[in-house]
Amino acid sequence: MSQITKIAMSAEWQGNPLLAERVIDVGLLIDLSGSMGGELASVKAEIAAFKETFRAAGMNVSLGLGVMGQDTLDGVTKQVDLGDASFTRRLDELATIGGTAMDPWSALLNASGAQLEVGQDGNDAFGWHGIAASKVIIVLTDTGRETSYVSTSQSDVATKLSAIDVEVHAITRAASAGSFSTITSGTGGATYNIGFNGAQIGAALSSIAASLAVLPAEDPLTVQVSHGASDAHRIELATPANVTSLALGVEDVDLSTALGAQEAIDAVDLALKTVSSSRSKVGASENRLWSALRSSEGQTEAL
Repeated sequence: MSQITKIAMSAEWQGNPLLAERVIDVGLLIDLSGSMGGELASVKAEIAAFKETFRAAGMNVSLGLGVMGQDTLDGVTKQVDLGDASFTRRLDELATIGGTAMDPWSALLNASGAQLEVGQDGNDAFGWHGIAASKVIIVLTDTGRETSYVSTSQSDVATKLSAIDVEVHAITRAASAGSFSTITSGTGGATYNIGFNGAQIGAALSSIAASLAVLPAEDPLTVQVSHGASDAHRIELATPANVTSLALGVEDVDLSTALGAQEAIDAVDLALKTVSSSRSKVGASENRLWSALRSSEGQTEAL
């Protein structure tokens, strides 16, 4: 699964994605302090619906996972990088770790790559994809800033995140909203002040997904193949094909049970049909390019 998405995300031409349409990178930054308790279970339960919003919109979301409250030196430990197929498994494994004080500002700077505070676990930044149309971090915590690992203000954090085009949303309790409001508003995101139970966490994630899943369809690549300004002198290529593991519907296949393996057979079979269809479209574009090249070569030889 990791290789499918890696190939899809890395296939590009002059910055244009060829195998992944309308990509959004989303990093989840989750509080693991002891007070999260049942709230962490609610976060885990709502992620599937969050991803489905993007899948239904024909978009590709790459999820990364970071946590607050482990690294006592810089406040954040990167768990799963963007596009890593182990995301769901690692999220399921997360558990609260007690009363470690945390600094979400430091965690945001580290996870975004805006200001790396290399600590016990090394570089904590997510690996943003160059073709991503949006880079988003969602903070999920029931508390605010408890300690300080960086000497900076909330507005400074917002400025640094905005400079690298990272949008921040925070899902937290009303009493903790003040720790995030300047950062979220300054980066184009929002702060969700909730009771922090399952239904409200799900509603907040759904609202964020809906706000992100509005990218327009990407224009197909068009190549000029001869002199002239009309459509007859250009070829429209059948790209980008959409073949990330999310788009193919195989991102969450589970082979740990007989039922999961049986369902995976159908999922992979459908994915292969999608890939075959995409290959035929790309092949047709390739044939048109070769035809145009041979025509140009013939004209050049005649001259």
